[in-house]
Amino acid sequence: MAKVFPGNTITIDFFGNAYYRPFPYKLATHNHVFSFSGSIIKNEKIGLFLVAQMSYLSKLFAYNEMATIPKLYECAISIPLDAKGNIDYLFMESRIRELEESRIRELEESRIRELEAYLSEAGFDNCNLTDQEQEVLSLFENNAIDWKVFKLSNLYDKLDLKNKQFDKRKDTNSSPNEVFSIPLVNAKHGDNGIMFYGREDVFDSSEMTIDIVQNGAIATGNVYAQPQRTGVLWDAYLIKAINHCDTENSLLFMACVIQKTIKSIFSYEKKATWSRVKHQSIPLPATSSGEIDFGIIEAYISAIKKKTIQSLKEFIALEHNAYQSVTK
Repeated sequence: MAKVFPGNTITIDFFGNAYYRPFPYKLATHNHVFSFSGSIIKNEKIGLFLVAQMSYLSKLFAYNEMATIPKLYECAISIPLDAKGNIDYLFMESRIRELEESRIRELEESRIRELEAYLSEAGFDNCNLTDQEQEVLSLFENNAIDWKVFKLSNLYDKLDLKNKQFDKRKDTNSSPNEVFSIPLVNAKHGDNGIMFYGREDVFDSSEMTIDIVQNGAIATGNVYAQPQRTGVLWDAYLIKAINHCDTENSLLFMACVIQKTIKSIFSYEKKATWSRVKHQSIPLPATSSGEIDFGIIEAYISAIKKKTIQSLKEFIALEHNAYQSVTK
């Protein structure tokens, strides 16, 4: 049985990489790692300070010049001393604490800047609900919405996108860039149905559409809003409004309602093809004249977005306070 080494120790591998280990651990012999202990490693912060002083070791050793115990014993590190010439443990602890606090502040500030930039770009720098949004939320919460059932084939039609003959290895990529700029829907569960990105000159595309996954052991019947230009790879298709113009908010609402309607009906054995899905009917908010109430849909989704952003801001604030309390 492999030996268990105690925590609060330092390991150094053959390439000079040093790590502080706060927990007990085992060393596999083929990993070529050495364990070092000593009274100088009084706690985690001291261990982290010492490891930082050992960072230069990785420049001394390599595959053709591996570290060994005798070689490591010949290496030296700088350690701070107090006025009496004793090891200054307080300085090491305070220095690591300062670095931790500085890094946490840096990360928090970066996250806040990113969030603020996103909110500004998305138009959500002000997340206060309007009177209309509050009223619509109240209507939903009190089941006071007038609903009407609409047949999908009267609202949407499947797009017949024409792709050139393509080579998946050459014409698609798992991440977007200037060459592979078109998101491609597929039998994908999660990530908004996008698994690959294609060349603009190869894949036909459209915007303000809804993506329905027609095949897949898990993903069949998944429905995603695709406001951006999107193409089709395999096992999914795009539908687009016939007699109305969707917005991003209405797409999100429609996608949720459609998925809630069809997800339990279709499966891997019973594909969610448009020839089947188009005969399904979905409930939507309706006006007194029986038309789809897009005003309510817009206000509801806008309110949900704002409440989500508010929750995110509150979470970040709580997390920030938690970090501060830990580092004190």
